[in-house]
Amino acid sequence: MKVLVTFDHELFFGQSSGTPNKCLIEPGRALAAVAAEFGVPLCFFVDAGYLVALRRLAPTSATLRVQEHAVRRSLDELAHQGHELLLHVHPHWEDAVWRDERWHFDLARYALSAFDEAAVQGIVQRQADELRPHTPSGQVHAYRAGGWAVQPFAPIGSALLAAGITIDSTVFPGGRDASGNAAYDFTHAPRKAMWRFDANPAVEDPSGRFVEVATSSMTVWPTYYWRRALAKLRGGADLQPYGDGGVRPLKADSNLRDKLTKLLSPTLYCVTLDGLKASLAVPEYLRARQRGAEMLVLLSHPKMITRYSLACLRQLLQLIRQNGDEVVGYGTLHPTQDRWAAQKPVQPRF
Repeated sequence: MKVLVTFDHELFFGQSSGTPNKCLIEPGRALAAVAAEFGVPLCFFVDAGYLVALRRLAPTSATLRVQEHAVRRSLDELAHQGHELLLHVHPHWEDAVWRDERWHFDLARYALSAFDEAAVQGIVQRQADELRPHTPSGQVHAYRAGGWAVQPFAPIGSALLAAGITIDSTVFPGGRDASGNAAYDFTHAPRKAMWRFDANPAVEDPSGRFVEVATSSMTVWPTYYWRRALAKLRGGADLQPYGDGGVRPLKADSNLRDKLTKLLSPTLYCVTLDGLKASLAVPEYLRARQRGAEMLVLLSHPKMITRYSLACLRQLLQLIRQNGDEVVGYGTLHPTQDRWAAQKPVQPRF
């Protein structure tokens, strides 16, 4: 089985974005140190809109000049160590303002669907071009939409083709959010590791121009959230995230509603190393092996990583090594069209 350990490399989007040192650089180095113990690559989907904003505004601020240098140097370090840097687009950076020594965000245009086709083309091209100098080959192998907002895909697809990107890794099968300005619907996505598509990444098209490498889904039971609440009350340095920013809900009243839903009924989420959900990563890996899965794709965030997350990552990598499985990056995924089409769907568990 192939395992992709991926991270959305981004700041927070709330009242406090957090600092790049705590949200990106320190956790990135901690993750790379664990990966180095096993000689495996990690995959960082870099929020390149942040890099574009830094280039645009750093000349006006000494603070941003220092931050830009540190962030770019850390990306170069990750690439030099063999980790992949991939494209992650959060277009709200188009409207971001640096004032009073902090970022101010307007999330009205959080998704690319809020822009016309010409603007989407420009955003994707600028961000891909901003990321290329930090990759060893100047190539960007894959894309992931910010907030999973990859639909409608047609304008995004045209922009990705122009940027030379034909792999998407946004879909987590079964996922859905129909409200707010970052809606997506993956409820009918194939239960396969990857597939070809054209007009919609959640709909397989054997003759499609793109490949979807699906993020692995897991069922999270209410008992997990009750245990997490108790763990938070007990506290502990190992459970504190590296990131020093704050989360802001994208939808009115969504925070309370989501919490109640999670406490009362099973929910679906990506397999992740974020916070206490890291405890579920190893069991999900073992379940994937048991059902004969060809691939497992984890989705996490450096800003949400804890010391406990690092311990879970180390345990996961030890098991992968013991079982003879392989940790890979997107640049190694070059199966033929026939092989994609021949994959057998797995039975959904949700």
